[in-house]
Amino acid sequence: MYKSKEIRWFFSENNEPIEQWFSGRGMLFSKTKPRTDYYLPIPGKEDISVKLREGNIEIKQRHGQPVLHHLTKNAIGYLEDWVKWSFDVEDNDELAKNIIQAKKYSWFEVYKERIGVKLTANADGTSAILDIKEFVPFWLPG
Repeated sequence: MYKSKEIRWFFSENNEPIEQWFSGRGMLFSKTKPRTDYYLPIPGKEDISVKLREGNIEIKQRHGQPVLHHLTKNAIGYLEDWVKWSFDVEDNDELAKNIIQAKKYSWFEVYKERIGVKLTANADGTSAILDIKEFVPFWLPG
């Protein structure tokens, strides 16, 4: 189980304030590898998701209500508390193959070009920005 506090944005077009916040930290979409995730639709449930991602099945549940958070004056998002469980999927798993390759069942694919960072609390109460691949038990002080 992994707990996190996250601010996520979903855009089909550029968002300058958000891009500037990331590029000011040396992070650009051109430096990241896109990926495709496969989601199981759960109608009426915005606080839980089930997805196939890069050889794993992930179940993610939001706890509490999103809280408005300002990274800068114009870079604003909703901070959310999440708990995630991740399980390996065998390479020869027939169900995963049917979902991803044969496009069977009602799962839908989402192509993602993404940038991410993790924020963690230092001992002095300040925040440190880490690469998204680094493991930290929590983001932002809560």
